[in-house]
Amino acid sequence: MRIRGELLILILVIGVLALLMTLANRDDINVYSADADSVVYSSYRTLPEGYRALYDTMGGLGYRVRRLTKPYARIEGRGLLILADPNYLNTGNRTGPVPITAYDSRCLLDWLHEGNTALVLVEHNPALLEDLAEGEKDSHAQDAPTITSGLHTANNVTTATPTVPSFLSRAADTLAVNSGARLDPDALLPPKLADAVGGAVPLYKDAQGVVVAYSAVGAGGVVWCTSPWSFCNAGIAQGKNLDFVLALADRHPGGEIIFDEYHNGYGSDASLWTLARPLTRLGFAQVMLALVLFLVTLGWRFGAPRLPADERFSRSRAEYLTSMAGLLERAEATHVVRERVSVFLRRELGRRLGLSPHAPPERFLEANSRLNVVDPAGLERVLRHLTTLEGQHRPTPEAVFRLTGDVQRLLHGKRV
Repeated sequence: MRIRGELLILILVIGVLALLMTLANRDDINVYSADADSVVYSSYRTLPEGYRALYDTMGGLGYRVRRLTKPYARIEGRGLLILADPNYLNTGNRTGPVPITAYDSRCLLDWLHEGNTALVLVEHNPALLEDLAEGEKDSHAQDAPTITSGLHTANNVTTATPTVPSFLSRAADTLAVNSGARLDPDALLPPKLADAVGGAVPLYKDAQGVVVAYSAVGAGGVVWCTSPWSFCNAGIAQGKNLDFVLALADRHPGGEIIFDEYHNGYGSDASLWTLARPLTRLGFAQVMLALVLFLVTLGWRFGAPRLPADERFSRSRAEYLTSMAGLLERAEATHVVRERVSVFLRRELGRRLGLSPHAPPERFLEANSRLNVVDPAGLERVLRHLTTLEGQHRPTPEAVFRLTGDVQRLLHGKRV
């Protein structure tokens, strides 16, 4: 069956749309070339400050682990999110903290309200707390201060102990700490962030100040910690640090442990399609399907003309022959009919006798005398009549009619 051109165009359009959607959903990692001396708490890194040991350990213990390489608008599922002090982004000539936008913050809070937990670790980039409350600030892309109000400095490895009993203190009664920042007990969080999460309570502290605090957010919560070192490759094996993370992970049986790599700079390219919510993408897909169906329906109008059924099937052969006969009679085109009868007779005799349609009459008579395909006398009479009419410019209708009858009787007459 011949495929019409418009259908090929539609198939090409659908293929291009499918390709664009596939490319928009790619999870390729855009890894920047971080300097060896940069402190990047990433699960991709095996340096002392990396989080690869925690990632592999949790996976080896049977927990479901994965890396988030897209904004929080694309965070799905349930479980524990680990955001480890995003500090540097070395892409081109831009340096500074990886921005968390206001939309990112709203999506994260919505995810927490659903009953999930986040472990937010902040030391070198305290402006992260402001980002979580307000979104990206232009000043963050330049020279964000190392320590902001509400944080104090300390430069020695210490042991933090619980300030109040909690689900964390039951699993980890101590926490090995190596950090240059502490939470101020009088202002654990910036005001806007405190309003957004409903405040915080201190959970662990050492001699230098509060190290860990907790905020209940809807059915979930956030654990704030100023010692990212405690869970890096160099610190996860110290004291009860691993038990601390296990206690957080066990709050979501069957859930995932999600390492935020997007804000560490290891993010895949985003697009409007990847940022859209699943319901939005479903609606867009339905619109595209409706458009394709509309184009397919419209495409039928571009094909060959299609007459109504009454016009296509109600005319009989007799009506057609009568009309043609009347037309030829009015035009006095008897020579046309004679030529059609001559061509038809020669082709039919040539097929039956194995001769060329252009053979002379003598050849037809000689071959028929041997094969006896048609009546010899009738064939001789028809050929003689035809030769006579071919010498006339416009034979009479009666003569052409008699010739047609003779040909019909000759070819379809019964042989005895």
